[in-house]
Amino acid sequence: MYRPHRKLPQYLRRERKRAGLTARELAQLLGWKDETTVSRYEHFKRLPTIPVLLAYEVIFGLPVAQLVGGLMEDVETEVLQRARDLLPELKARPSKSRLRAALLARLDAMVKALDTP
Repeated sequence: MYRPHRKLPQYLRRERKRAGLTARELAQLLGWKDETTVSRYEHFKRLPTIPVLLAYEVIFGLPVAQLVGGLMEDVETEVLQRARDLLPELKARPSKSRLRAALLARLDAMVKALDTP
């Protein structure tokens, strides 16, 4: 589904360094005994879980989407490509839900932006 993106570890490592933390100190803040898992994230041998990403957000004061910018861009592109394929089917099926109507309008606008050179 989502392919690894080389920007991810650089963002995580960069923020740790900017905060003046060693990998061991960050591991301690994350509740781990040593820095092995931090190193695995930073060298892209492992993807952080959602709770770990939220902990990174708390520690660095940055939104998760910013911490995983490269991955976020890939995910957004893939979702919008799938939305482009699904929109005709969604539009053809009537619904009285205001939430659904808002979602369709949002997806439609995003797909149009994706298709605009």
